[in-house]
Amino acid sequence: IDKRGGRLYVDTGQTGQSRTIAGPYSVRAHPRATVSTPLSWDELSGALDPARFTLATVPARVNELPDPFAGFLDERPDVAGAIGRIERYVRSAR
Repeated sequence: IDKRGGRLYVDTGQTGQSRTIAGPYSVRAHPRATVSTPLSWDELSGALDPARFTLATVPARVNELPDPFAGFLDERPDVAGAIGRIERYVRSAR
């Protein structure tokens, strides 16, 4: 990493088809230029076709739908509580 200097490395291998690490609205390294797209719970069904979310179609979707991340940073997670639950789970699994 130190040898990169001011350059940024983009690991396109992590944005390929069936990869789950891509951030929201990342274009996948795929011939159809599919886009990692946030969905509402109502959109999740067996009929969902990820191929319909492409570089050509997602901009209109973004303009038509409410911001899926509105209020996201307003949430205050209970980190201490989550750590406590994880610790209790780990202890009980021993």
